[in-house]
Amino acid sequence: MALGSGAAVAPVPRALLRWPTRFLKVLRVTRATHVNGVPSIWRQSLRHIPDQLADLPDLRGVLFCGEEFPLGELRHLQRLRPGIRLINCYGATESMAASFADVPDPLPDDVTHLSIGNGHRGTDILLLDAEGAPVCEEGVVGEMYLRSPALMTGYWGDAEATDAVLVTDPLEPRSGQRLLRTGDLAFRDADGALRFCGRRDSQVQIRGNRVEPAEVQRRLLAHPQVREAAVVVYKGPEGDAELSAFVVLADGAARSAESDLLAFCLRSMPAYMAPSVVRIVESLPVNQHGKTDHRRLLAQLLTDAA
Repeated sequence: MALGSGAAVAPVPRALLRWPTRFLKVLRVTRATHVNGVPSIWRQSLRHIPDQLADLPDLRGVLFCGEEFPLGELRHLQRLRPGIRLINCYGATESMAASFADVPDPLPDDVTHLSIGNGHRGTDILLLDAEGAPVCEEGVVGEMYLRSPALMTGYWGDAEATDAVLVTDPLEPRSGQRLLRTGDLAFRDADGALRFCGRRDSQVQIRGNRVEPAEVQRRLLAHPQVREAAVVVYKGPEGDAELSAFVVLADGAARSAESDLLAFCLRSMPAYMAPSVVRIVESLPVNQHGKTDHRRLLAQLLTDAA
């Protein structure tokens, strides 16, 4: 994007992302106008040095992708940087960026899922049900498939994995064209725009009900005492799937909030969605890509239970 618009590219060393002061110093020294990255790179700055984040005169836009941007953090960023342009980018490694959607400023209080818009020119994002039929009704969840001339030809040396995601176009089977099955779930809003709502492969059956851990996380983040949250799936004592939530409290929240949060979950969501355990932690670990590291959280949970 930078090269296409005649701008300079200023790569930020991955190691610096762990240190918010150093990260913001790079942005200040390079006079960065737009930053593209996963939402997690802003978390520590928002939490620990918001005044320095507010004092970046050249920063005009933030593009994010790769994971969901917690809505509370988005609103915090908008309050710190009035007028900043926030852009939700959607795409897949196996293709190219498929869509871009501006985040409303200010983000309305009743928004629960961010819009990703629709496919840009040359790319179609199809919303299909389990039978391969189009999903057109407002609010009905389907899986997103990409139709694009920029799809990969396959995974190196793995024909089986390739065939699992590059599938025949069910709407135009005679065309010979293949679609990329993304595994991402979405629904259409009243304007026809797509709103991302989770991953097909992250859904789990709990007491006979299909549960999306990301939805449980979103509901936890609606609690005023919660700054960050992550939800992992584990096997309970009886071998059944259960949920555990890891929560970073907002400033000033009482450390005794675990029982309050469990009660909140039972009040605000069906019993089968409520986490069996809520753990208060100082911070959420991130992996080498800057995303919340759910594997480390699960390992921590299993170690503590041993």
